[in-house]
Amino acid sequence: MGLLIPWRWDSESTYSSSFLIETSLTDFDEPYSPKNVYGLQLSTITGNTSHATFDVFYRKSKEDSYTFWGSHTNDSNTNPDGIIMNYKGNSTRDSNIYNQAEPIKDVITFQIKITAVGYGEFAVNDINILFRSKRKWTATDVKTYIRAT
Repeated sequence: MGLLIPWRWDSESTYSSSFLIETSLTDFDEPYSPKNVYGLQLSTITGNTSHATFDVFYRKSKEDSYTFWGSHTNDSNTNPDGIIMNYKGNSTRDSNIYNQAEPIKDVITFQIKITAVGYGEFAVNDINILFRSKRKWTATDVKTYIRAT
């Protein structure tokens, strides 16, 4: 999988009550293959008396606007791992994420933005995107798809 490299961040070592992480645009090392993106696992850390809310947005190309995907709250490190996804209407939540998620379909490239507001100490520890490739496309298929959308 391609790396999700932070595109913008504040490198000063000062405390703040909010932050923004914006990843680079990734094609998951499969540039001509459409993917279904099922969810994002966000692992966060907060201090014992800290609280933070993380909002996650996505877009499929640099020309698109960001779409709100979901939110995760960690209070005093009691809920460090959050799953962000579009749940199917009446799905039962089980260990198979592909059964319960409504995928973001036909993704060629993908970018996420995470904003956080909180108090005390908080951080993002790990970000995992859950996706599945559909099939390989040729360059001609991609050009046709781009013209059609």
